[in-house]
Amino acid sequence: MTLRLSFVVAVAISSQVARAESIRQDFSSARTGTPYVLSKHGAEPGASVFGGAMRLIADDQDQSNSLAFARCAAGPRELVRARWTMSVAPGGNGMSFALLNTAEYGLDGGGPNGVAWDEPKLKESLAVAFDILSQPNNDPFRGDGNIYNRPQREIALFYDGQEIARKLSPVEFRTGKPVPVEVEVRTVCGGCAVTVSVSGTPVFDGHMVANLAPYESRAAFGAQSSKFRTTLDVDDVRVDWGRRARRLPDPVSVRAIDGVVLDAARGTHAETVRFPANTDRFGRIICTLTLGEPPAGYDPWDRCASVSAYDDTGEKFEIVRFITPYRRGFTWLVDVTDYRPLLTGMKKIEASIGTYGPGWKVSVDFAFHHGRAERLARRVEKLWVGQPEIGNPDKPVTDFYKPVTLAPGSKWRGAKLRIYVTGHGMSPNSGNAAEFMPITRWVTVNGKRHENRLWKTDCYLNPCRPQGGTWKYDRAGWAPGDVVPPWDIDLTAAARAGGPIALKYELEPYINENRGKTTPPTHWTEAQVVWYGR
Repeated sequence: MTLRLSFVVAVAISSQVARAESIRQDFSSARTGTPYVLSKHGAEPGASVFGGAMRLIADDQDQSNSLAFARCAAGPRELVRARWTMSVAPGGNGMSFALLNTAEYGLDGGGPNGVAWDEPKLKESLAVAFDILSQPNNDPFRGDGNIYNRPQREIALFYDGQEIARKLSPVEFRTGKPVPVEVEVRTVCGGCAVTVSVSGTPVFDGHMVANLAPYESRAAFGAQSSKFRTTLDVDDVRVDWGRRARRLPDPVSVRAIDGVVLDAARGTHAETVRFPANTDRFGRIICTLTLGEPPAGYDPWDRCASVSAYDDTGEKFEIVRFITPYRRGFTWLVDVTDYRPLLTGMKKIEASIGTYGPGWKVSVDFAFHHGRAERLARRVEKLWVGQPEIGNPDKPVTDFYKPVTLAPGSKWRGAKLRIYVTGHGMSPNSGNAAEFMPITRWVTVNGKRHENRLWKTDCYLNPCRPQGGTWKYDRAGWAPGDVVPPWDIDLTAAARAGGPIALKYELEPYINENRGKTTPPTHWTEAQVVWYGR
């Protein structure tokens, strides 16, 4: 695509808008609303006001246009809330809303050149993308992800040139009619919580973008089409900035493992690490896990992996479970605040990858962010740990998941049951178990039953893409190149009552009719209770 110089429709005068704390524009008249700058980065005709709305993409090919406002709120802000209506028809690539960092993109002027607005990789800036081009394919080894021909209405968060998260919108917004959209960016300890709603339905609800500090910003929209045609309008724009953010001390950084190669010769490495002696002044702890390329090149397969911490008695606790990507590296930021008791003083940190190949170069870092925690974890207790075979009547899974009764006493202010489970093994096991077999499970807490489906249907939306292999297929609780999400169940009411807490874990009935023909199906399990004190 050939980039063209920007052209100005209405130049925002900084002195006129600097006193304001919000942007409002309904495009009903050139004399009303906050001034803006339109920039044409692609083919003709560019963006223009059409029917009382800003038509960012006309029904044409190879367009790339942006709409940018001048800064209206000086300094970083604790809260930014944006609302607008969006009209888009199927086809085209998509659009994005961005909070341009003024240190990188200036106080006013047009939007930046060279941006793919359906994947807005903007320097030091947060953006929300509305992607309507995710073409299906039936080739399991291609880089494209939409193997199941799911709807092409994806919404993604980007920060500083990286995709943070992506979801399939539960609300159909490709109707060609105005759809209300709201984005809220709220500063929290250790980053920002981002909420994105379409027609009042949250798509991201307080999604944590870790290590994102508040910055001075100005609002912009951008849209793009390629060989696919669509129309895309934006109208009734309102962006409000909250109070000025106060500056916090820089987080305390601790490097635990520094670029150690884990491969067939050495799949586990541990280091004794000095953490802060008292972590009560830290509101959040973020673990940064990085997989880099080793001298022999990347492992071509997805492998089971984890980061663990040892307590003072030498007991090992899994604090991050992840599955390596096919033949590439990645970086994940994981909230490990619940493991505060294991990250104080001198502690051993271990990284492990079950590889039989060239492996990965592994680094593990921790950032302790100053602030007040919502509640303080004081103890972590292990329950079920292991890899039980499922579907074998001679080895009933109930022998592994035995009921447990906890006796907490009255000193705890809350508790959480956290369960990491991933299914492994495949055909010719019945039902392609356990990697490719969904299964329902239940946890009963003092007679109250909680239900969960061990099945992950958003593997194809993983920001760690493209990969080799079959990374895009739905799986039993995990995805190649992703951190494993635990199943958390709040036990606070039972903990505060002070009496016994009876726990029972159950699986729906399953019989493997092909036992003995291949590696048996297993559920890799670690269940923990996190206790919160004063």
